[in-house]
Amino acid sequence: MIRLKNVWFRYPRSMDWCIKDITAKIGTGITAITGPNGSGKTTLLRLIAGFYKPQKGYIEVFGKKISSYTDNLGTVIYVPSNPRVFTVGPTVKKDIEKIITSFKSRYNVNEILDLFNLRELANRKIFQLSEGEHRLLALASAIASDAKVILMDEPTVGLDKTFREVLLTVLRKMGEKKIILIATNDLRLASRADDILLIINGKLVTSGKPQEIYYTEEFIRKVGISEIVEFCTYVGLSRIVSPQELAEHLRSLVTKNV
Repeated sequence: MIRLKNVWFRYPRSMDWCIKDITAKIGTGITAITGPNGSGKTTLLRLIAGFYKPQKGYIEVFGKKISSYTDNLGTVIYVPSNPRVFTVGPTVKKDIEKIITSFKSRYNVNEILDLFNLRELANRKIFQLSEGEHRLLALASAIASDAKVILMDEPTVGLDKTFREVLLTVLRKMGEKKIILIATNDLRLASRADDILLIINGKLVTSGKPQEIYYTEEFIRKVGISEIVEFCTYVGLSRIVSPQELAEHLRSLVTKNV
């Protein structure tokens, strides 16, 4: 478990706190940190990674207080929003192999290539990859590390629908045993998370399940209304539902109008 206790942080020579008294517990599964641009999502990820140290409060990862990134070595891996600063190449296959070797991972490279549908790109130079392909490689390499905690900053930027579904499928599978923490403004991605932390102006405003938070007035006013919520509201639902529940609700509407 990751535990944050009264965490405050501001950058050097700044008078403004960008993280303000955040207390939270993050367990196994997928947790999405969302909020308006500039709300502190990336900063919070970097604090958990150990790149920054809180001026007040503390952060624990599996019971160990984190004061620098060396405290997280072998346990936490951080994928920045720019995947090109994360991958080293020279090819897709070699990049994944280096991560597996570095972390002494239980995976082999072919497992990861198959998991992310990257077989056809295995021998391609990383500078030849599209933005979406490069981002998927970065995420594949992160998973290949077999780290207990995976931190991702805006992982779906540049991904088309097909790549996004590959990513979500893998994260859902891995989230059963790992802590996956994602900073994102992609409401489609956040809606598939197990839990959401809503941060506004550096403060943790609320946390909970997507189906609980997405309908709140503050979330819609500050972050926006997702297509899922908009559609559910349109058909008379007051919460996000499963595909089966939605189908049953739509059938009931049809029956009433017949």
